[in-house]
Amino acid sequence: GTYGQPAGTWSDDGALMLALLDSLLEAGFDPEDQGRRALAWRREGAYTPDGDGRFDIGGTTAAALHALEHGTPATDAGPTGEHACGNGSLMRILPLALWGRTLPAADLAGMAHIASRVTHGHPRCQVACAVYCLIVQRLLGGEDRNAALALALADARAIYAETRALPEHLAALDELEAWPAREGSGY
Repeated sequence: GTYGQPAGTWSDDGALMLALLDSLLEAGFDPEDQGRRALAWRREGAYTPDGDGRFDIGGTTAAALHALEHGTPATDAGPTGEHACGNGSLMRILPLALWGRTLPAADLAGMAHIASRVTHGHPRCQVACAVYCLIVQRLLGGEDRNAALALALADARAIYAETRALPEHLAALDELEAWPAREGSGY
């Protein structure tokens, strides 16, 4: 396959998902610890399937880890520009949704924003992570997938209204809600 890796090898996204899971289980919700574990993956090959190090890294994640290495706080490390709007934080966020499945929705969404910011600081990335975690929370609560999506979007809108979210977060939520209709895919 790509990068000459054997079948079953997980990528940077899988490794960083394991790093987040390890952090949550060992340290609770601690963005600085999340950043340290991401750096351990980059520097030492931690969380890779064979321990021989990474074979790929996204540009936005690379920039964030460079910032972490140079002393930027984890919650400020993720680039915020439009061209830094990748899916790396979304690809690793599932452990937070599982670990925080019983948290109040607003707390889970807030943690998703913060966890995203370790590598991806753009509001669109933060909102995608928050909504994803809220969907998982609803699915684990027994909702079917259509209801889980609709309820998660409603939860996010209510959270953002209550917390007086930044306009960028509301705009990102508007984009997310419009996507299925625009793509013609439905839920």
